[in-house]
Amino acid sequence: METKRQAIASSVLTLLAISCAAEDGRQEDGPPGWVAGLGYFVAPDPFVGDVERQDQVFPLVGYIGERLTWLGPSLSYRLIDRDDFSLSVELDLRFEGFDSDSESAALDGLIDRDSALEAGLEMTYGPFSLVAKTDVSSTHGGTAASLGFGDDWSLTDQLGFSVQADILFRDGDLSDYYFGVSPGEARSFRPAFEVDETLGYQLSADLAWRISDRALAFVGANYEVLDDDISSSPIVNQSRQLSWQAGFIVEVFR
Repeated sequence: METKRQAIASSVLTLLAISCAAEDGRQEDGPPGWVAGLGYFVAPDPFVGDVERQDQVFPLVGYIGERLTWLGPSLSYRLIDRDDFSLSVELDLRFEGFDSDSESAALDGLIDRDSALEAGLEMTYGPFSLVAKTDVSSTHGGTAASLGFGDDWSLTDQLGFSVQADILFRDGDLSDYYFGVSPGEARSFRPAFEVDETLGYQLSADLAWRISDRALAFVGANYEVLDDDISSSPIVNQSRQLSWQAGFIVEVFR
């Protein structure tokens, strides 16, 4: 299973928060522009099998501008940007599946759960955020949304800290695609299981260090509580997931 979704998403949010926090001291220079770096993540695998944890180094390459942001698998464009309100359109990859051929024998007989391309909107108002996205790749055919509350602080001129709590909604199509078991996939040791819409909870914290005018380092952690319907699935063996990531990014040119 690809579990980069949390690491990459948290890294994107971290780097954007760092960019905004640094903007006070860089208003004449503007946003970073083209950036490049490396990240490292450690994340659990919630599915049954022998693999309990995944870790991987991944590149961080993209562009952070006034309105357009592209970093890794995430692309967003800010339509409205005011002091306390913003509205953006977003395009993201959801890494929440698994390749049954490359995993444990416990997943034999299951069809692959593929990554999905999702598009939607993100709205922020003060410390609150609302994100809604739908599948545009005809993979799971569902919709996801999150309602968050968070803030960030400048601890020193070089250190920034941010924390956010989110309620995560997955509709029935999305939840059942990734965590359900169809009648055709059922076995004597694995009954058929249908998952309806689900609610999960996530707490994220990130620490950013500005190494120089053009270099940033970060470390972050995410703690997610899965919905009972997901954790009760015969192909899931975890109800809580703790992941963390670290890395650095360098401003290449504007």
